[in-house]
Amino acid sequence: MPKLQIINVNFPIDEVSFDSGNPELNDFFFKDAIDYLRESYAQIYIIKENHNSIIIGYIAISCGVVKFSEEMAIKKKLRNIPGLLVGRLAVDNKFQRKGYGLDLIKKAVNVAKKISIDVGCRLLIVDAKTTLKSISFYRKYKFKFIEPISGKRIFEELKNGEKPKKTPVKMFFDLHQIMK
Repeated sequence: MPKLQIINVNFPIDEVSFDSGNPELNDFFFKDAIDYLRESYAQIYIIKENHNSIIIGYIAISCGVVKFSEEMAIKKKLRNIPGLLVGRLAVDNKFQRKGYGLDLIKKAVNVAKKISIDVGCRLLIVDAKTTLKSISFYRKYKFKFIEPISGKRIFEELKNGEKPKKTPVKMFFDLHQIMK
């Protein structure tokens, strides 16, 4: 049974196998993840098969804010809305479309809910890769575009096979949907 766990700076990253099919996400995991932990830029959670060195997926989360926008349909009290930033999320090619991405999102939501007890945390924020696959994934789980007009235009361009100029696409999940 796969297990979700947090890793630390002593995690043997050179001894594991992972390939999301996206070189940027793979490079982050193998080249930058330990430095992010060391510098307290993010916490990294993995889903790993118990008895081998295969990483099914990972998520890097940290603190973040989003500049308030009327289009977000959130009552304005602050110029910047506090949240938890999903810096990176990836699932190995062999395990994609099996629910592991949702498991990682659920972990981020649970962390956000837990920290919101002690500090303000209203949103789960993501800078989605400007790909149809990435944006569709987040939309499936009720993430909204921070700039809806621009986000919807980019999404339509991707569906039409065009390459949008703007990258990445800022999206959010309002934790009040599940916490009230």
